[in-house]
Amino acid sequence: MALLVAVPLLIAIIVSYNTSTNKAKSDALDLLNSNAKMLESEFANVIEKNVVGLQSFAAAPSTITYLNTYSKECPGYSYC
Repeated sequence: MALLVAVPLLIAIIVSYNTSTNKAKSDALDLLNSNAKMLESEFANVIEKNVVGLQSFAAAPSTITYLNTYSKECPGYSYC
């Protein structure tokens, strides 16, 4: 008699456990994916700002003058 009650209860518990764990895994993967996309976007913005800064620095007249002067004083990129 107890077996008639225990078997359906055990099946219900197993099904509930599997459903809950699958849902939790799916939610965790969705959250991880959205976090990864946000981090990728922020990283791309930082890299873009760094590239713009380096381009501005390289195009500055003072930088060009310094490099032209330094290359004449130390030909072949040797240390002076």
